[in-house]
Amino acid sequence: MDALQVVSSVTQIISSMIVAVGALELAYRNLDEAPKRIRSLEDFVCDLENLTRRVKQKHVYKLHNYQLDHQLQSLNTLIERLHPKIGKARRIMSRSKIKNLAQVESSQHVILIVGLSGIGKSCLARHVASDPPARFVGGAVELGFGQWCSRAACNGSKVEYEKRLARKISKFLVQIGFWKKINNDNSGDLEYLCCMLQEALYGKSTLILLDDVWEQDIVERFAKLYDNDCKYLVLS
Repeated sequence: MDALQVVSSVTQIISSMIVAVGALELAYRNLDEAPKRIRSLEDFVCDLENLTRRVKQKHVYKLHNYQLDHQLQSLNTLIERLHPKIGKARRIMSRSKIKNLAQVESSQHVILIVGLSGIGKSCLARHVASDPPARFVGGAVELGFGQWCSRAACNGSKVEYEKRLARKISKFLVQIGFWKKINNDNSGDLEYLCCMLQEALYGKSTLILLDDVWEQDIVERFAKLYDNDCKYLVLS
C-alpha cells in the first residue's frame, strides 16, 4: 500500500472517530466507560499525528503530488477537529461526575470538594484533618481510593471493582483499630465488609477524609451508614 492509500484509509478511519466522539458526548451518562474511551481516543490521535509526520518525512519528494498533498491536508484538518471534540467530551464527563456526586452531598454527613487535579484539594483537606474540630472525639482518619479503585480501571468489571473496594474497606477497618489484621476469608465480600463498617463506626464521631474518589457508589456507601456522628470529607 503506497502513501496515498495509507493516508486515504487513515482519513476514513479518523472521520469515523469524529462521529464516535460526537456519540460519546451524547452518551456522557455512561461515566464508567467514558474515561477509558477518551484515553483511547487521545492515544489514537497521537498515533495519527506521528503517522502523518512519518509519511511526510518518507515521501517528502512526492509532496508535489496533488492527491497525496490533498489527503495529508484532509488528515491534518480532521485531526485538528478531533482535539476540541475530545476536550469537550472530557468537560462533559467532568460536569456529569460532579453532578452525580453532588446528588449524595445533600446528606448531612457528606462534605464534597470537587476540582481539577493539582489545585490543592488534598492539602486543604489534610490541613483540616490535622486539627479537626473538638466535636470529633474520634479525631480524623484518611482513606485514599484513586483511579485503581474505579470501574474504568477494572475494564468495567463489577466483580473486580467490588473486590478492590472491599480490599480498601478491609484496610480501613484495620487502620481504625476495628480489626487487628485483614480477615482474608471475607476480604472480598463487599456487602459483609459494609456491614462491618457500619458496626465499626456505630456511635463514633470521627472526621473521615475520603481522598481521590472516582465512583459515586463509594460516597453513597459511606453516606448510608447510620447511628454515628461522623462526617465524610470527600475529594473528587
